[in-house]
Amino acid sequence: MVGAEIPPEQKSEKTLNPVRGHRLRGLFGSSAKAVAVLTSGAFISQLIGFAGGAVLARFMYPPEAQDLQAGFAALLGAMGPAMALRYDMAIILPDSDDVARNLCCLCLWIALGASILAAICMGAWHYMNPSLPKVFWALPVAVFSQGTTQAGLAWCTRKKLFSIQSFARITQALTMVVAASAGFWLRGGVSANLPIALTIATVASAACLLMLLKLSGQFPWRRGEVSILSLISAAGLYRRLPLVNLPMNLADMASQAGFIWFLGQMGGGLSACYAQSTLLMRAPMQLLGTSVGQVFASRAARVVSNADDLRRITVKTMCMLTPVACGMIFVFALFGPWLFGTIYGEEWRVSGQFAQILVWGVAANFIISPVSILPTILNENKGQMFQAFALAAARIGVGCLAWKQASPYFLAAGAVCVELSFCLIFGIYVIWLLRAKTKSQPRMSVNM
Repeated sequence: MVGAEIPPEQKSEKTLNPVRGHRLRGLFGSSAKAVAVLTSGAFISQLIGFAGGAVLARFMYPPEAQDLQAGFAALLGAMGPAMALRYDMAIILPDSDDVARNLCCLCLWIALGASILAAICMGAWHYMNPSLPKVFWALPVAVFSQGTTQAGLAWCTRKKLFSIQSFARITQALTMVVAASAGFWLRGGVSANLPIALTIATVASAACLLMLLKLSGQFPWRRGEVSILSLISAAGLYRRLPLVNLPMNLADMASQAGFIWFLGQMGGGLSACYAQSTLLMRAPMQLLGTSVGQVFASRAARVVSNADDLRRITVKTMCMLTPVACGMIFVFALFGPWLFGTIYGEEWRVSGQFAQILVWGVAANFIISPVSILPTILNENKGQMFQAFALAAARIGVGCLAWKQASPYFLAAGAVCVELSFCLIFGIYVIWLLRAKTKSQPRMSVNM
């Protein structure tokens, strides 16, 4: 994540109140409620996804049939940052709702442009490679739906509409399972069914999100209230997001997707097994880490002018997630192959072997992921950008070596070493930012 310019009016006198204890207790009390709502929604959506996914994997789609889905999902994920040029990250930052609405509208137009660009790229790709699976023509639809959803979810975070976020997640998980099952009964275990089901699920999630926002009276897109000049002004105010965050996030997501693509070239369902492994291991991140991260972003943006409060929130957030990360390591490192073989079937034991290796990096990422927005809030993200580029280069290097040696386990081991190294570097970077913030803040003298 990378920095955005925070308007001066956001740094209110309220954040400089020297009496912090009572305010922090209220802060974490409301945070706990918000996390509970988001976590419950994530839990239900994951329960649906994992139960349905187990049925799909056991009886309908073996690893070889899910390779195409892994590639499609990886491509969609790699394009994620470009769907809104990272302006969705800025929606929580402005003090004025009018500016935030302008950003939402800007994200919508960018998502439309990204979907048109995706359609053009698909046409060029098909021209150069006529054997390209036709299912990839669904990508532009998925891009527009996902881009709209990103803006809507950011608006929900700003307005604390966490129940709506939860309903959107549940809708996507349920629709994915239903659509994939319907595709199997209508067409058999065709590999193209899953990317189509994913596209339908993204559309359903976006539709649910927009409908609930409309019913709640908090719909961010209002006709006649946005002009071209206001969009240009909002784009200019937060220009650092597309200039810095976008290339950084693209490098991060594309390099992660690169592991899937390298394994896809090896065949044998390895890319599907790798994707399934990371999907299950990242469940705690989606269940708790993302919820905590959304609440952390909202709270940190409010106390950005107070170094002491910001440091306490950051430390408390990371400490809260550390025991869960240790539990992840214990479960997957010891029982990975048995767990995947039991849930998904013996064909998926390779996923468990991947999990035994990858869990160390996933656990480290789980601890630091909620506070990855901190450099953005502090407008100190150049160092994080350089880290992202170096991380992407290291991942690509590991992937190339593994592909050359045709060794999927070398890829997994290399990926862990890279992730642990850069998690440590980012942790040191966050500590440095917080100390620099504390030193730059003038101390208040107290007369005794």
